[in-house]
Amino acid sequence: MQSFEIPLFKWTMPANADLRLTQYLALVMSGDEADTAGAGVRIIGVQENKPNIHQAVEIQSYGITKVMLGATVTAGADLAVDAAGKFITAAGTAAIVGQCLVGGDVDEVGCALLGASVAADPRSHFVGIQDIVISAGTSFWVVAPVTGDIARVRSIVTTVIAGAAEPGALALELATVLVVGSEVVIAAESAVGDTDDSGAITPHASTAVTAGDAIEITTDSVPTSGAVSVEIEIVPS
Repeated sequence: MQSFEIPLFKWTMPANADLRLTQYLALVMSGDEADTAGAGVRIIGVQENKPNIHQAVEIQSYGITKVMLGATVTAGADLAVDAAGKFITAAGTAAIVGQCLVGGDVDEVGCALLGASVAADPRSHFVGIQDIVISAGTSFWVVAPVTGDIARVRSIVTTVIAGAAEPGALALELATVLVVGSEVVIAAESAVGDTDDSGAITPHASTAVTAGDAIEITTDSVPTSGAVSVEIEIVPS
């Protein structure tokens, strides 16, 4: 099967080094810039382009993307990162950063669903929204793509969360009723690329959605500035 991409959250930040030869490797934060990841760490996403130092790196943080493999990997395997920033089968205490969709051998381009693992329900559907301003204390909406239960909420910071000692927060509501377990706390002074999630949400009357339902994303107004992109996982019933 040929590798392919379905981006959900793609953004940019300056490169901390010459990354012209590292397309499809994993990235981490290095100060306020991006650099190639090391072994077993959490990542901010996958490098999509070929920037020189201080040029803009295109980073895909969630969705389906091409990845450079560091060993033989089979479809369905949980993925981690090796010392060169390449993707390998997760083992031991290495952070799981995604799930392999198209496998291959060392130095071949495979395909991964970022942010997923075999612990997630393989039937899951995802819906998201980019760059919502959490400091506004207002609401944003997305449409449920399937009938099922909301299973997890994830966020990634796209503008620094600043101006408050207290964290920012977001949660989901359906017809003004809180989705129990959907709260995501976003630390004060969070940097671009920082990720947070609600953890697995236990199915409950409040988590049930019907295809076409409006899902409200509510934000608080504690920080004076800051924005995040949000991904909602829904497991079909």
